[in-house]
Amino acid sequence: GEFGKVDILINNAGMSLKGQYDHQAASQTMETNFFGTINFTQMLLPNIREHTGHIIFVASELGTLQHITKESLKNELNSPNLSSPELLTLADQYLQDVKESLREEKGWPKSPYNTSKLFLNLYTRILAGDTESKGIKV
Repeated sequence: GEFGKVDILINNAGMSLKGQYDHQAASQTMETNFFGTINFTQMLLPNIREHTGHIIFVASELGTLQHITKESLKNELNSPNLSSPELLTLADQYLQDVKESLREEKGWPKSPYNTSKLFLNLYTRILAGDTESKGIKV
């Protein structure tokens, strides 16, 4: 069916497989907390009311750059020019690094939950810049 205009979108997805750090746990956590959330947001974005719409992401203080152990990765993630496609590429790289047991060597956080929330926080920043001209508050 047809959707009307959306005034407020609140993204509150979150799950964690405590004590599990393997590829399966990372994939499942990233799918729920990051990929699923941004896919749903992108699907609804054309229906968010311009000039008065709001998009809210329920985040976590665990999703910070302080959990990144390599300065080069931290700088790449923290770049003010980071785009959504680049962020998605980095998220895929994270999952590949976990699969190949390179997570620690590459500087990613140990916890898939922390990593998923870090990616979501970065996406929030990117989306805020992308929607600013439409008057949508993120």
